[in-house]
Amino acid sequence: MYGSDYTVSDVMTRSVVALTAGAPFKDIVRTVRTRRISALPVVDVGNRVVGVVSEADLLRKEEFRYSDQQVRRGTGSASAHDKARGVTAADLMTSPAITVHADETLAGAARVMARRGIKRMPVVDADGVLRGIVSRGDLLRVFLRPDQEIAEEVLREVTRGRLPDSAGALRVGVHDGVVTLAGAVGDPAVVPLVEALTRSVEGVVDVRCELSGPRHQLAGGTVSGTDSAGGDKEAAHRRADEETTVNDRAPSDEQVISLVGDAVAAPSMHNAQPWRFRYVRHTRTFELHADYDRAMPYSDPRTRGLHIGCGAALLNLRVALADEGWQAETRLLPHPEQPSLVATVRLSGHGGGDRDLAALHGAVAERHSSRFPFEERRIPDSLRGALAEAACREGATLVYPASWHLQQALDLVREAEARGLTDSGSDRELAEWTRTDAPSVNGAADGVPAYAFGPVRSGGKAPMRDFAGPRQVSGRNSAVFEAAPQIACVSTTHDRPEDWVKAGQALERVLLLATTEGLVCSLATQPLERPDLRWLLRDPKTGAGHPQMLLRLGYGPVGPRTPRRPVADVLELQR
Repeated sequence: MYGSDYTVSDVMTRSVVALTAGAPFKDIVRTVRTRRISALPVVDVGNRVVGVVSEADLLRKEEFRYSDQQVRRGTGSASAHDKARGVTAADLMTSPAITVHADETLAGAARVMARRGIKRMPVVDADGVLRGIVSRGDLLRVFLRPDQEIAEEVLREVTRGRLPDSAGALRVGVHDGVVTLAGAVGDPAVVPLVEALTRSVEGVVDVRCELSGPRHQLAGGTVSGTDSAGGDKEAAHRRADEETTVNDRAPSDEQVISLVGDAVAAPSMHNAQPWRFRYVRHTRTFELHADYDRAMPYSDPRTRGLHIGCGAALLNLRVALADEGWQAETRLLPHPEQPSLVATVRLSGHGGGDRDLAALHGAVAERHSSRFPFEERRIPDSLRGALAEAACREGATLVYPASWHLQQALDLVREAEARGLTDSGSDRELAEWTRTDAPSVNGAADGVPAYAFGPVRSGGKAPMRDFAGPRQVSGRNSAVFEAAPQIACVSTTHDRPEDWVKAGQALERVLLLATTEGLVCSLATQPLERPDLRWLLRDPKTGAGHPQMLLRLGYGPVGPRTPRRPVADVLELQR
């Protein structure tokens, strides 16, 4: 039962004691005592989980027993006081409930329970219907996995999957769940990714990374790539490109710099700008590399968000090339032995180009995230369809959640925001990539500055991330946001690095088209950073697809421009 197929459904308790919304207080207390259960799910008539009543919820009544209503209002939280006066499960429950999907891995479920400090969690299916209960004790067995099985999975899924050409030189040792990775790798940029993926293997207690032996360097060094046996694998992969290079017009260095300047205007998670570019003159090829030094191991351990950001930058580059009349051939993740190489774009000729892409060029510099209130004006169906078509052309799907699915998406954003308030790892990364004091705001080349936070939401349902977190930002106003936000979700059929890059291109194509049509947009990544919440964002009609990004679209004020690193810091020109 161990391994990548070991899921919550394997260990959950299927016989569940649940409450209806009208269950009275005394019956709930009696059930908790007689069954010795610390928390009970509350379900609706369709057996969908709508909340959870815990012992802590019940004890609110004792906590405020001797406080009159006026005193209650002056102390503690309003929700705590409401629960103290509650008489039914609907009054007492915590909602939305923290749930886990039956197909979630034990490691993923354990992370949710640890971060939220809960002992029991309802298990649901794709429709939110209650299927079981999982406890901490059920999940702890993941750490009993034999060392040999852990080592075999790391070798099979991580090292051989991500570093196929280096796998024979790598050593994986496991003792009491602690994994040691040693040996030489061909691409040092992928080491943080390998370490993060190793940590995600079920049963891993810790990782000691001793990988070394770089063969490639990027931006700031030379590119050799030739091993001791004379087998320059990267050169072999490029030989066909070199042989087909024609003596035709080539962009000047100044034009290359301008093109990359357009590329880096793309959005990225927390504006981390996790990319590097190389332009090889004699093959007229742009290379887009992932910059893993700018990854977020806690919020984005699989680097899904990083690849989406790189995909958005790739789309901008293609738009800029088309605007200059270049024809280009794009390859995603072209060399498996060099996974940090996200894409190559080879110029195949000049004249013509993709007119549809070229038409978006004016929006590259105008597109900015707007974290301000939008108007309550509905986007026309014709424009919604055009945006969906834009995503489709890049191999992704754009859907507009409606009815209860829309409400669920908004609830999931709020749930993710609430978790972030007590999640030290998430807060630490947020603080690292936000700028609140005057020196950092004025001199920052990356991250989100305070002037782009937008006002504090005092009303409305718009799914907004508060980049200030628990910190106070002087001069920041509050505002009421739209009551009926218009949300769209970018999804892909599969969930591999190539799909994340496609999602990034689709996202940016949608954003650029939206900008040309007078729309403004902000992104909501919060629930996508939590595996259990991301699962619940799927299209309820089909249950298929992997959500990659939530967009808030509408009519309203344009957001301010956020800083970008100088092109010289992210571009290498090579002979």
